[in-house]
Amino acid sequence: MWQQFALYRDQQKSIDSIFDALKEGLSEATLMFPTFNWDFCQNKPFDYRNSEGKTGLLGNYALKRNDFKRTRHPIYSFAVSGKYANELLNLDNKSSFGSDSPFGKLYDYNGKIVMIDTNLQRSFTYAHFIEQKYGVNYRYEKEFCAPYIDENGNQTQRCYTMFVRDLDLGVITHLEPLERVLIREGVIKVYTFGRVNIKVLDARLVYDRVVNELQRNPHFIIRFEKDIPYTQGQAMHSLAKELYPINRSLSGEGVRETLAILQRENPELKIHAIQSGTEVFDWSVPKEWNCKEAYIITPDGQKICDYSKNNLHLMQYSIPFNGEMELEELQKHLYSYNPLPDAIPYVTSYYKERWGFCISSNERKKLKKGRYKVFIDSTLEDGVLNYGDILIPGKTDQEVMFSTYICHPSMANNELSGPILATYLAKYIKQLDNHYTYRFVFAPETIGSLIYLHNRLDHLKRNLKAGFVLTCVGDEKDHSYLASRYGDTLADKVALHTLKHHAPSFTKYTFLDRGSDERQYCAPEIDLPFCSVMRTKYGKYPQYHTSLDNLDLITPKGLQGAYDIYAKIIDTLEQNFYYKIQVLGEPQLGKRGLYPTMTKTDTDYTQAFLYRNFLAYADGSNDLVDIAEIIGAKATDLIDVAKIMLKHRIVEKL
Repeated sequence: MWQQFALYRDQQKSIDSIFDALKEGLSEATLMFPTFNWDFCQNKPFDYRNSEGKTGLLGNYALKRNDFKRTRHPIYSFAVSGKYANELLNLDNKSSFGSDSPFGKLYDYNGKIVMIDTNLQRSFTYAHFIEQKYGVNYRYEKEFCAPYIDENGNQTQRCYTMFVRDLDLGVITHLEPLERVLIREGVIKVYTFGRVNIKVLDARLVYDRVVNELQRNPHFIIRFEKDIPYTQGQAMHSLAKELYPINRSLSGEGVRETLAILQRENPELKIHAIQSGTEVFDWSVPKEWNCKEAYIITPDGQKICDYSKNNLHLMQYSIPFNGEMELEELQKHLYSYNPLPDAIPYVTSYYKERWGFCISSNERKKLKKGRYKVFIDSTLEDGVLNYGDILIPGKTDQEVMFSTYICHPSMANNELSGPILATYLAKYIKQLDNHYTYRFVFAPETIGSLIYLHNRLDHLKRNLKAGFVLTCVGDEKDHSYLASRYGDTLADKVALHTLKHHAPSFTKYTFLDRGSDERQYCAPEIDLPFCSVMRTKYGKYPQYHTSLDNLDLITPKGLQGAYDIYAKIIDTLEQNFYYKIQVLGEPQLGKRGLYPTMTKTDTDYTQAFLYRNFLAYADGSNDLVDIAEIIGAKATDLIDVAKIMLKHRIVEKL
């Protein structure tokens, strides 16, 4: 129970009567009063017996009664009594809002949440349990450590965690809209006794209802501070933090875990599987690889190249191994990158069985002669390779496609920037009244795109109008453009036009500089209209394919810049129709209020000339981007011009 009203010391009998009435009327129930105290978060001692709660009088009063006891968590404790009190008192949850916390038990037993003269914004701490169980990306688990004085007076240093807001995102909990919805739908029952309002919620029902809203709008119960820039970039960077530690490869549990998180962000994402050994054009789907543990023990007993500390330490697809060897033999299985002596390189061996470890040049130089123990607990066996896709239907079957890869371990720009940008572009498109159907593909690089083509090539050849490979879009350097095989597709045209007007310092690359999945999408006899817009191109920044491609390399500002460019590309594609004038001669714009009706020396004709120039080339042979290029305008500026001309029936859309 959460309460807001104040009671005075001389009303002790009234308080006693409240407790007695509750215990008598709810004799088979368990009562929980919050006794939350946040001093522990400031490194102040928590005293189980003496630290008062800061969430109202009833919780503290309950602690003074013999029939109530306190749960153990130093931040989010409860005074409890009744049927399940012992179960709650025996909890030793480290996480404030985890499934093993009192909030989790409230959910398990579908308890009632009662709020006395207060509202959700002030009192609905259960919302954070919902956020953690659902897995929102704007909060993260943070550890707090401080002195803890237990019920026997013994003091120890303990650590507990809380699912906290990402302050870099400027997140503010905002529950007023949720409360309105829940009251309107009857999920919150409101009772009035005199001047006191009591609200009652079922824990399971409110969880399901909030999750339903989060699936539609991940930010439904938060808002952002107005002065926080790069809103989408901040959210993308937060998602990157969550995905970064996962051990991804071509296949395996890491890929499935990554896809599950991306599916949480866009529930429309479908996850597919293809069996190992399946023939895909000239390739074969490799075996599934997973690794639990890998390390090297030096002659003096030190553990190095520990896979659990950095998953780049192990060569991808290393076969299992357990043995000892001299340093000279071990060196044949070690890989370093001398140009960056402190970096761990990224090394793979997908299609030939071997094992190896990756180590920085500086650490490698420290290795001494002697006998080393090598342990790799991995599996390489027949299984599946997973990939995912999102399809957002439009008014036409013609499609625009975005493809990105999910096969690299802990690297931020080369691996994660593409999937997180794709995730937020999908969110953007779902807000549009979109003309095109949009397809997003999340697949392991090379083999994944080949699998996708093998299964859908005929459909894509019939319907695909433009495609883009999303990769390396997270740094703050100038943008880059990599062309399709001949550089003459609609994707090329719109990408170049957008960069020319919105990021003019971009670097232009030809198909000869290719290196990602455009190699498959643009291959001879496939020839789909794919190009790529990046920030710094892969292979052109020094941290590429090393441990220095980390979360410091990508920034909210860099991600926001890529998001903004692609949003403009999408907006342009959505309006890039052919337009044909419907009158002979130059139309009289003045009578339609589109041209000055008085000629003066200082008359501003800028907008009127833009109208006239647009109409001069709206002859049915030029699309919107063609016209923009001819008259030296931005296509995004002509979108409204085209809409105005359509409204006045001066042009028709072909």
